[in-house]
Amino acid sequence: MPRTKTDTSTHALMQGKTELLRGDSASITIIYRNLTGQNPTSPGYMDMMNERLEITIVPAQLSIKEL
Repeated sequence: MPRTKTDTSTHALMQGKTELLRGDSASITIIYRNLTGQNPTSPGYMDMMNERLEITIVPAQLSIKEL
């Protein structure tokens, strides 16, 4: 079975200067797009993320930072 190259670079989901999550580029991008309304999400996704991250997420303040 051929090996596939995986993205090992680390990225962070930021709200202003606060780091919310770290992960690979693809995962962080999906979460960012979900939280900013660019991807359709299930009802309650934003509430669930607010609860898990223990912060009020403000979509307009989100960004992705490469680490």
